[in-house]
Amino acid sequence: MRAKLKLPLFLFGLALAGGVWATASVGNVQEDLFIYRAGASLPLRGLNPYDAEALRADVAGQYSGSPQLIANCGFFLTPQAVAVFTPFAFLPWDAARAAWTGLSFAVLIAGLWWLPVPAGRAWWGPVLAVVALADPLLPMVASLGQTTILMAGLLLLGYGAIARGRPVLGALAWSVLFMKPHVALPLLPLAFALGGRRCGLALIAAVVAGNLLGLALSPDPLGLPLDYLRHVAGGHKLVDYNRVEFNPQLTSWNNALLAGGGPLIELGIGGMLAGYAVVVAVGAARCRGVKPDPAWLVAVGVAAVPVCCQVWAYELLLVVAVLPLIAARWPGTPWWKLAVLGGFWVLKSVPVETGNALAAAVGPGRVEQLVQAYRSFAALGTLGVVLALSPGERRV
Repeated sequence: MRAKLKLPLFLFGLALAGGVWATASVGNVQEDLFIYRAGASLPLRGLNPYDAEALRADVAGQYSGSPQLIANCGFFLTPQAVAVFTPFAFLPWDAARAAWTGLSFAVLIAGLWWLPVPAGRAWWGPVLAVVALADPLLPMVASLGQTTILMAGLLLLGYGAIARGRPVLGALAWSVLFMKPHVALPLLPLAFALGGRRCGLALIAAVVAGNLLGLALSPDPLGLPLDYLRHVAGGHKLVDYNRVEFNPQLTSWNNALLAGGGPLIELGIGGMLAGYAVVVAVGAARCRGVKPDPAWLVAVGVAAVPVCCQVWAYELLLVVAVLPLIAARWPGTPWWKLAVLGGFWVLKSVPVETGNALAAAVGPGRVEQLVQAYRSFAALGTLGVVLALSPGERRV
């Protein structure tokens, strides 16, 4: 059945990618891609990619009518990202954004094509791929020019490679995600757990090599790592978009806490690591006496990202990693548990305009704040349901 569905799936993916590509190319959009490309282009002019003033000058030249964007932009990616985006810096802007969107969708479709599913249930692959490609988050992410479509595809490609006994190939795919290390951090223990020492060490080596390449492309390779750390530590929270106090679209647990009347807590590195530690502790307790299913481990690790990290809604696309778990657990899992998981999947993808309209309809107050934080509750719910599912088979 899967073979019969492959061609329609491929055509559907191409049609969807083409439609989103066209949407993402209309108007002066893909602001985030422009910022990433501008940061990577600064070293080509002998400048530091973390030179905030030079970056803002480039952004002002393209988006002169967006003073808030100009004041709140920054290149907060690792030196590895300089190597990733340098090829796009050589292209004219229109060609660069077309190439980036095409590459991102090609990788995502390839990852969905290679989605690991249990034997005898191959039809799940095309069905889940259609679900992922129909996600309303995709057009939003594409119009921003964000990295998440590409990263979601690489996440699935890496998992598919490791599941098929190709740990080094999987590590290479996963290494690209470390241009956003806070998002990719769970992949490091997952690489060792799923692919063994060879996979884990290959991932570390690939990340180091990618960053060395980014350093080599910069005018001050020895000073750039410290520049990056200073820039992230001193500038990230100066951007209003990155603060839960000003952005109800952030997905982390502290946004749900604030919306519910709790204290204002801005997550730094310490808060993020503490959140990951809690998830690891709960996951370890759930795995006591159980041989964990690889699909469950990946789902937990990736579902923890939008909860533990103070990130925008577009990173919720990464929860595509729960799809192999759904395929592995149906049938065999009570339908209502998977239905609840599906409900949170839908909630995370509700358009911002719809959420804002609902919030306005209920009027000012606590309910309005709760509605505005719906993506945070979707992230928490997804992680909670995945942790509640059985980790695997009991050891004899």
